[in-house]
Amino acid sequence: MKRTFDAILLLGLRLNPDGSAQEEMLLRSRKAAELWKAGTAPVIVACGGPTGGSGRTEAEVLKEELVSLGVAESAVLLEDRSMITTENIVNARKILGADRRNVALVTSDYHVFRSRLICRRLGFRVKGFGAPTPGGQARRDNRRLEAMFTADMLLGWDARDKKRPKWAETLRRRVAMPILRRRGYTIPEHEKKNDRQEG
Repeated sequence: MKRTFDAILLLGLRLNPDGSAQEEMLLRSRKAAELWKAGTAPVIVACGGPTGGSGRTEAEVLKEELVSLGVAESAVLLEDRSMITTENIVNARKILGADRRNVALVTSDYHVFRSRLICRRLGFRVKGFGAPTPGGQARRDNRRLEAMFTADMLLGWDARDKKRPKWAETLRRRVAMPILRRRGYTIPEHEKKNDRQEG
């Protein structure tokens, strides 16, 4: 593949408690390394801040994996402050500057649609490349969460000054919160209170 993009934008994923990458994140790295080796773009922006509690950043772990797959260390730029997809892309835009807006986006297959929409909203010309997602319960959970996050974005409920209607808030608590608890995310006290009231 000839060079057609200014950069490959590689989105991270929550780390394991010991600071290692989940299998899904390794699959994203492999897809990005494959594109870089094919000459798709000269640099990869590895995105993701500290998650999992180890103090390591997703970007740092992604870079280690990319280098182990044969990507030149100098070709990997780090965006190591973000905690969510929108922050990944906002911060990557700052790193790339105004003259590098044509990107190849690499994330998990179920995550491409929403991530591409965010990229376009922020002024990128983008093509998405989805890494395969491991099967099982995690895959089913990811698809449910992503459908809810996408609906929030399309309906404008992701904005801090917007409030979901009561039916949507109840659905979010019933579907999203149990998944996030299983994954070890801390649920804010006001969410726990709401859960008790709803239940």
